[in-house]
Amino acid sequence: MVFREPTGEGSGHTAKRNSSIWNIHNGQDRGDFAFPLEKVDAQHIQKAQAIPVLQELTQQVLILFSSKGSSASWETTLLDTFCNGLHQQLSDLKACLMQQVGQQEPPLSQEDSLVAVRKYFHRITVYLREKNHSLYAWEVVRAEVWRALSSSANLLARLNAEKE
Repeated sequence: MVFREPTGEGSGHTAKRNSSIWNIHNGQDRGDFAFPLEKVDAQHIQKAQAIPVLQELTQQVLILFSSKGSSASWETTLLDTFCNGLHQQLSDLKACLMQQVGQQEPPLSQEDSLVAVRKYFHRITVYLREKNHSLYAWEVVRAEVWRALSSSANLLARLNAEKE
């Protein structure tokens, strides 16, 4: 299974946008959302445990970027392309989960991880609300989600590498 991270191609990041994202990463106003999977060590999690967590992450990103305010700061075509990619990712993850049907109950650490992902997105939603869904707040969130998706893709790559 391949967990796709967004690519620069078609993501709408022009040099101007890249410079604004650079400013966001270095700005005082950037929220500290504490992405829960950043500290996950591939040696302490199995791929079977990671897939439901990655599915929850993808679902939450899709919900976030399907919300009313997200289109205000992103070109509609790019947003649609991004959301279509997320739908495809969810479909791939669901297929992986179907292959696991009949396996044991999810371990408690997996349930904790699912809750942590939901809390992470709750913090993002609260941040957007506190900032009145401003364009700047959406840029901060977009940069944060990019980081989260990249981190998740790296985790899955490490898990795949260990299986080989």
